[in-house]
Parts: sequence; C-alpha cells; structure tokens
Amino acid sequence: MSSLKFILGTAAYDHQAGLLAEMKQQLAADPKGEFFYLVPNHIKFATEIEVLNRLKNTAEQDP
Repeated sequence: MSSLKFILGTAAYDHQAGLLAEMKQQLAADPKGEFFYLVPNHIKFATEIEVLNRLKNTAEQDP
C-alpha cells in the first residue's frame, strides 16, 4: 500500500515525535517497506541523522 501524507504547522510543535511514532508503527507492519521523510533543505542533514538515531534507539528499546 502506498500513501502520501503532509503534516504542516509551525516549528513550535514537535512534528518529528509524531512522525517517528507513525514510522515505527508502519515499519513494524512492513519491515521491508520504503519510507521517505522530507524536510526543508536547510535542516536536511541534521534531521536525517536525528530521525535515524531516534528510530535506532526506539528499536533497541523494544523487546
């Protein structure tokens, strides 16, 4: 199944936490799925590193 979802809002809201929770759930349902996380270019690399680290940390905490 493919889908595209836009989450818009100000920087005051932690969009990353909600997106990571959703990505974790989708990854559990489809471990071989492809997931794309698009961010503004000026924060792209830092956000990529943060997302990967947070996903790794949550995966290590799961039994």
